[in-house]
Amino acid sequence: MNKHINEYELIIFDMDGTLYFQRPLQIHMAFKMICSCLKPGGLSELITVLKFRKLREQWNEIQISPDNSDTDIDKEQYEYLSAKTGKSPAIIEASVQKWIYEKPLSIICKYRDHHLFEIIKKYHLQKKQVVIYSDYPAIDKRDALKLPAIPCFYGGQEEIGCMKPDPKGLTYIMSVYGITDPSKVLMVGDRQSKDGQAAISAGTDYLILKKHKFQRRTQYPLLFSE
Repeated sequence: MNKHINEYELIIFDMDGTLYFQRPLQIHMAFKMICSCLKPGGLSELITVLKFRKLREQWNEIQISPDNSDTDIDKEQYEYLSAKTGKSPAIIEASVQKWIYEKPLSIICKYRDHHLFEIIKKYHLQKKQVVIYSDYPAIDKRDALKLPAIPCFYGGQEEIGCMKPDPKGLTYIMSVYGITDPSKVLMVGDRQSKDGQAAISAGTDYLILKKHKFQRRTQYPLLFSE
């Protein structure tokens, strides 16, 4: 981050691990999933979800159609994992929807970064251009976190079709907002290997937040604007 926050025309926030603290949420969800293993099919669902998370992290290295922007990346991942596990894409999708997209919504607000929440509310009132960009669908999480209705982009949408650290998502978002100078954009995330590298490749500035709330205290003033 090389400028005062007011000098940026667009601020892009990552979702997972940035707008909420991911580790305690993961522990909470792990407990729920372990309990579900006592039910029929529970262990199989747990294994499927863990394999999908690993696949999602490694997708840029193994994706089948990296240059095809029309690819439905979610469908492609379900089909890829189906070929590896023998489970149908529909069953894989159902497990992912249940444990990654739906169940966390009821508890995610408990792990919200309240300081960032207040900062984003002020941005919204000041009519700053702020968006969310995630590898996963973010609208439902945004609403569950009770954040303002700021625009959301994610790697699986047709116009992007890739995961971070590929810079395509950032360059697409800049094009949507008519920004031609990437130095006027700030990417705020929690992972250097994903958010930081995507920003470097796209030519934008970036700020990598610490993963624990007590470690972030010195970073919040960088994002604060009167």
